[in-house]
Amino acid sequence: MARAHVLVHDPRVLANPIRDGIMLQSGKSYNIYVSQTVTERQPAPYRTNCTDYLKMWRENGGRGPLTGRSGAEKCKMERMLQSVGCVPRSISYPTPTPSATTQS
Repeated sequence: MARAHVLVHDPRVLANPIRDGIMLQSGKSYNIYVSQTVTERQPAPYRTNCTDYLKMWRENGGRGPLTGRSGAEKCKMERMLQSVGCVPRSISYPTPTPSATTQS
């Protein structure tokens, strides 16, 4: 049976449709509704502990995580590389290194 995984996400966010999306089966009809949530932060001088990932990304030449979640995935990836030398496919962060399931 043919299936498709669908995920709608922010274009600046790495996304894994298999892990975070919905699975659609062939031969069925689906109605999908999309909504948008916007969070407006207070401007300075209000103190926050928010990280400006987009600013850090720009300063790093367009490389690195763009959200807290992708930052956590990057940390997991780096720890796995240090400890076992490969990355499980469950980690959603781009890497040119071998995955745990493809290493022999």
